[in-house]
Amino acid sequence: MVKITFTLVSQISSLIPLIIGLIYYKNLNKPFKRLVCFFAFSVAMEFGANILANKIGNNMPLLHFFSLVEFAMFTYMFFKYFDINIKQYYFLVAMFLLIAILDALFFNTIYKFNSLTRTLMCVTLIIASLYFYYSNIKSYKSLNLYTQPMYWFSTAVIIYFSINFFTFMMMSFFQTSYSDIALIGSKVHACVNVVANIIFTVSFVSFKWNR
Repeated sequence: MVKITFTLVSQISSLIPLIIGLIYYKNLNKPFKRLVCFFAFSVAMEFGANILANKIGNNMPLLHFFSLVEFAMFTYMFFKYFDINIKQYYFLVAMFLLIAILDALFFNTIYKFNSLTRTLMCVTLIIASLYFYYSNIKSYKSLNLYTQPMYWFSTAVIIYFSINFFTFMMMSFFQTSYSDIALIGSKVHACVNVVANIIFTVSFVSFKWNR
């Protein structure tokens, strides 16, 4: 009998945006089609993480790799929306890659939670989400925000990364010194991940509202 845990529910929830994204795929624009591909990648990573956890008891190397892809995908969404020079996007991702390598080799090691990388991702994406809201309010688009796919995407991003900010920042320390707090943080993350995945799903559905 399969034991239902916070982590299992969180992992299964990754299938929701993937399935709905595939259903609405022909209605999506290019960035959101790529976002569907990211969720397919995310589901594959969840399976891979389970295999590594069961085989060697440590799936952190996958998290380091996943963080890089996640950062590249989510920042790409904002860069495309704001039509920012693609060279600036490549520069940002390159800088993030450099920091991720330093984090994996010198700060936390590849077998520990990548607190530095995840915290930097939180700051970057929270700022990007807030700027999305600010730019829409400033241009008087706020009344129709709920019909915009990027509104739901930004909402999922800011909920996920703002709530998990402290957990990500302190997780390496908690895992070493306060395992009970680390466990609580993991459960909070799992719950927030479910909520974020549901909101990501709405971003795909909202394309139908604009037809």
